[in-house]
Amino acid sequence: MTTVKGLFAGKIQTFEPGGERTGIYKSLVEQAEISPLGLSGDAHADKRYHGGVDKAVHQFSARAYEVINLNFPALNQQTLPGSFGENLFTESMSDLDVFIGDVYRINDVVLQVSEPRRPCWKINSRFNQHGLSQFVEQQCVTGWYY
Repeated sequence: MTTVKGLFAGKIQTFEPGGERTGIYKSLVEQAEISPLGLSGDAHADKRYHGGVDKAVHQFSARAYEVINLNFPALNQQTLPGSFGENLFTESMSDLDVFIGDVYRINDVVLQVSEPRRPCWKINSRFNQHGLSQFVEQQCVTGWYY
């Protein structure tokens, strides 16, 4: 049994100075409805790569944050639950023990793991850290979609 430690949603914002749209900035919410297209109050900026029925909800793990913080210690104050754009955060689940097809229940909601996240340049921009998205992918700490 695992407990959701954080539920996060966010609106579309822009990276400056280029003005690229992003939904990576999330805030902690007390509750949200989960539909086949995601959490209520959560927006996806680029629906080619985020959102839809196969990428409706993103989860990130405590282990991922540990690996990132160990290798990028200057980011420790910035890399907090929700900061990688995830919707769900738990302490006990990780990329090592969650697999495509796994099914989980959160209260009345049933979620099925559809695929790992494919990190993009927006992670680098979010943290102003060149190579962070590549590191996340190489270390297999991407999180996963439901």
